[in-house]
This record gives sequence, structure tokens and C-alpha cells, in this order.
Amino acid sequence: MKIKNDRFLKYLGIIIDKLIYKLPTFLHRYLINPLKTKLIVSNFLKVYDHNKVLKLYYDTAISPPTYGDFLNLLMLGRFFALLGRKVKIQIVNSGPRKGNYKIKLRTHNAILSEYIAIGKKVLPKNIGIEIVKKFTLLDNEVTFDSKVMFFHAPRVIHILTKHYFWETPSNFFLLKKDKKLIRPYITWGLRYGAWHQSRNTEANEIIKDYKMLRSLFPNSRIMVLTTKKGWYKISKVLKEFHDNSTFSTDKRKIVCQPHFGFSKALEYLVESDFYFQRNGSGLGTVAHYSNTPYLLIASERNYEFSIFQKSYLKTQNSQQKFKVVKIKGYDCYKDITKLL
Repeated sequence: MKIKNDRFLKYLGIIIDKLIYKLPTFLHRYLINPLKTKLIVSNFLKVYDHNKVLKLYYDTAISPPTYGDFLNLLMLGRFFALLGRKVKIQIVNSGPRKGNYKIKLRTHNAILSEYIAIGKKVLPKNIGIEIVKKFTLLDNEVTFDSKVMFFHAPRVIHILTKHYFWETPSNFFLLKKDKKLIRPYITWGLRYGAWHQSRNTEANEIIKDYKMLRSLFPNSRIMVLTTKKGWYKISKVLKEFHDNSTFSTDKRKIVCQPHFGFSKALEYLVESDFYFQRNGSGLGTVAHYSNTPYLLIASERNYEFSIFQKSYLKTQNSQQKFKVVKIKGYDCYKDITKLL
């Protein structure tokens, strides 16, 4: 009896240790950060009126050099602009961000150019976006009291629509254009990033997901959304798979995005009939703001989703799902069939 009690106490201690370790992250993500956003919105509405220009900025010194985070800020600007409010977007070029993100000046400048390209894709034509050296606020301008508004953006929209009863513009979400001549296709996001490489899709996952998508969408072409280096790795894995298996399929039915770059991938995703992604990627943010049916698989929740895996935004499509899965190589077949 004593041995059983000792084992119970041992396992109980392990569980408590894990809870204590994860408690600060849990409290910040689901209590402190949402409260911060509510305070930011409350203070903003005290000084904001329709005659003032909302100026949003993305400072490269303190913001990650990533596209999904930047898109969140742009979509906040799009939200206000489509409600008829005056909006300006500025990218404050403070040089490459230091710390975990080790990028060269050339890469940094390429990212800035892509930011502008993304802005032109998602912002209304009357909204200006520019790169500046320093952020300044004029008398007729107002901004949110946070230097990392990309982080708060999804919750800001949620708070304004749910608690302050602002309407979500009917054309807020990124919608497919009427292009009847385009051959039906689905998109498959395969991350191949320099940062957080543990989130890159592994070879066995690539093969497993490819077989799954091919069987679920036999009449559709699969377009892979990735980088040039990512496509080299993926095509190599699939070539070896085709050469060494009897799996019957048309190799021509899987292609890479015709033009590389996040802004181009954004277009291809929005125009596709379905989007699938495993392990997280900035393209998941695009799907999140689109009307495209999707399944996003991630090992943890991000700041765009609440504790119940519910989006902070009111999605327009019941065929959209974000799912947290801790199991490596999780089989998504049944999850996708429920969305089709």
C-alpha cells in the first residue's frame, strides 16, 4: 500500500511541476494579454473620432521579421478602412531585429519589399503604406497605445465587434475572385523556414499528407505553397517516393506555386478550393482571413485563437478549422472529410 501511495505522490508531483511550469504562459496568453488588449481598446476609443487618421506602424526593431504577424496589423487597418475611416500604415525601418532572428541586411530589405507587396494586395487603394525611419504622430492622427499592435490586432477586432457592436465590413475577408477559367486546385502549405526549424514538415509527413490529399481531392491539382528551397526538398522527397512505390497518381497533378513570395502565395491560397497546413506558418494567417475552407494543424495555440480553439474573428465559413494536435504525424483524413 505504501508503494502505491509513493507512486501516486511521485506522479502527482510531476503533474504539479508541469502545471507550475506552464502556469505563467497560460495566465499571460489567456488572462493577462486579453486584459491588456481590452485596456488598449478602451484607451484608444477615449481619444479617437472619425475625423482623425488612424496610424498603425510596424517597427522592425521590436517586431518579428515575419509575414503572418505583419498581415495581422494590415488586416486591422483594412478593418477600419472598409468602415470608411482614415488609415495610414507605416513600416518603421529600424534595421534588422536582433536576438533570435539573425538576418542580413540584404534579407531584411527583401522582407521590407515583400511587406509593401502584401500591403498592396490586402489594403484598399486609398490607404497609404510607406517605409519610414522614425514614427511620428501628427495632431490629426491617433494610434493604439502599444508598440506591438500586430499581437493585439485579432483581439482588437474581436472586442470592437463583440463588445462595442461595431459591424464587420461585408468585404473584410479575402474573397476568391470570379475566375471561371482557372482549373480547380487546392493549396498545401509546406513550411520550410530558417527559424523554428522544428516546425518544418518532415519527409514522412510530406508523403503521408500527399497521399491523403491526393485521395481526398482526386480531380484537383495540388499547388504547394513554399519557398524555393522548400520546393527543392519537397520535390526530392516526392520523387523518391514515386520511384520506390506503386502508389498510382499523376505526377503532373502536384505543382509548386508559379511565382515565389508570400504576397504571391496569398493570392494562390485565396483562389484555391481548399487549404491544408501542418506545423504552423504565416500562410495560416492568410487562410484565417480568407473565405477559403481550410484545416490548420498546430502543436500549440497561437495568439489568434482562444483557449477553446475558437478564432477571435467571426469566420464566414463553417468549413474552416484550426486544431491543436500534440501527436507527431497525426492523421488528418477524418478531420478534412468533415469539412468537405
